Parts: sequence; structure tokens; C-alpha cells
Amino acid sequence: MIPVRCAAIIAGGASRRMGQNKALIPINGEPLVTRVAKVLRPLFSKVVVVTFDFDIARAAALPAIEDEVCGRGPLGGIHAALRHFNAPVFCVACDMPFLNGPAIEFLCAQLKDFDAVLPRLENGEASCAEPFHAVYAPSCLPFLEAEFARERVRPVEGVLGAARVCFVEENALRAFDGELRFLRNWNYPHDACADGFAIS
Repeated sequence: MIPVRCAAIIAGGASRRMGQNKALIPINGEPLVTRVAKVLRPLFSKVVVVTFDFDIARAAALPAIEDEVCGRGPLGGIHAALRHFNAPVFCVACDMPFLNGPAIEFLCAQLKDFDAVLPRLENGEASCAEPFHAVYAPSCLPFLEAEFARERVRPVEGVLGAARVCFVEENALRAFDGELRFLRNWNYPHDACADGFAIS
């Protein structure tokens, strides 16, 4: 049994780059958020969608919760999920069509005494974390709430700079999918086209 029982689909974005609501894009006859929810339900006893759009929650057949702190982007979604559950939460963006259940279980199993568990990928000479396919403990709340007091919110990696973060490296993640498709997200129509799906 994985130590994380709760999950949240973060679906509060405006989808401006996509030109339509990403969560409701039809994929093989079902909305993308439905596809995401189907992967999460067998893994977690409690799943919610963080959104102001109740059509998205209905498409996922899941309860909706809203950001408690508005205008803070996806960080506000993570914060809302942690405040709602007051327990560790797997948080995932609504625009990831190829989620991998065993990979999610593996990430959750790494939480232990950490505040968060994030995948980290190589990007040339640098590396980048994927904060919206990650696990967060309630101990992250003070870091998030301190960030909300800033005029401009930083990326998650900066927010959690003083937290105990477990980064799961690319070589460990490739054991679940050599192409790391489960970490792909769709921001533009051409992202979907590259994966063989036409967005109208």
C-alpha cells in the first residue's frame, strides 16, 4: 500500500496557448481530464479536481475544490489540495494524457520523511523538475503561504528551496517508460499532434 491516499488534478489554468480548455479536449471520445481521472482512481482513495469550472469536475466525475488564494496559478492548486486533505497529496496537471500508474506509485513511495517528491529530468547541461506530477506533504504549506505574500510568485523549485525535497532522477523514471511519455503535457495543439492526436 502506498503511503499517499489522496490525489488532486490541477485544472485551473486558462489554456490560452491551447486555444480551448485543455481539460475538456476529446481524446479517443473522452475528455482529457476523464482520462487522467481513470488512472488516479484505482491508486488513491480520495481524488479531487482543483478548478473553478464545474464542467471539468463533472467530466472527471470527481468533486471540485477551488483555490483558497486566487491569482497564484498552479501553486494555488497545490495549496488548495493540501489544505483540503491535510494529508500528503499527489498533484498532477490535467493535461498529461499518458500517466503511468506504477510510476505514480513509485513516486509516492519515496515520500517518507520528505516534504515533497518531484521527478527531475536532464535538459542539456541543466536539469529541470516536474512540479505538476509530484507528491507534496502538508509541511509544504508554510513555504507556499510565505510565497503568496510576494508580489510575483516563483516556480515551485524556488518556493521549495528550503524544504526537504526528494528528486527522482531521469534514469529511475525511465524504468517505467523509456520515452518518459507519462511526463508529457500538452500546452499547444502541436503538442497533441506530435503524439498522434488532432486537436480541432
